[in-house]
Amino acid sequence: MDENYKFCRKFELGVLGDQVNEVLAKSFNLKKVSLPADADMKQVKNQSRIEIWSPTKVKVRALTRNEDQLLNKSPFIAVVKSAVAKSDRLVKDEIARVTKARLERDKKAKEAEAAKEKETAKND
Repeated sequence: MDENYKFCRKFELGVLGDQVNEVLAKSFNLKKVSLPADADMKQVKNQSRIEIWSPTKVKVRALTRNEDQLLNKSPFIAVVKSAVAKSDRLVKDEIARVTKARLERDKKAKEAEAAKEKETAKND
């Protein structure tokens, strides 16, 4: 039996269930990616894997065929929860960065407006 098939089958039969599906659906947007049939399967990029991405488009975790021992409910949920925590930190950092940039932009706009008003008052 093909190793990629075994990995996928173990994930489907050993992990997926109501509880796991609920956690996944609540925390992530799921996407299935097909593997090219004619690709070199010795390369990890062409092997079955489970990738967990943050909404900030940063890969948080990847489970490869070498980590198939994590494809049981309890270990998988632990991995997903740690990935959610890491993803949450990335999202919070991104929100802080955007907020800081917005505040700086608003401050510069207010300073420019005040300078313009001062210049207008000076010319009158």
